[in-house]
Amino acid sequence: MFLNDFPEMLSHIEAAVKVKDAKELRMTAHALKGMVGNFQAKTTAQAALALEEMGRNQDFNGVEKAFEKVRDEVEALKQTLMAIAKEENH
Repeated sequence: MFLNDFPEMLSHIEAAVKVKDAKELRMTAHALKGMVGNFQAKTTAQAALALEEMGRNQDFNGVEKAFEKVRDEVEALKQTLMAIAKEENH
């Protein structure tokens, strides 16, 4: 489910960052944080929390860099999950 849903979530976050939509940023980052929390991916969840708080506070200072961190963390989590899935299929 994560592998199917996260690309759309990242697209929503990226769009919210571009147009400075604090509500969408907060809501989608919150949902992403919950999703990655299921995998005990603390660094990824912390990065999503930072974006969630930026949306909550309507603070877009440094939001592009924060989004890059989330994107990088989610990509690393994706690679880890795919490697685990590959091992289980052997």
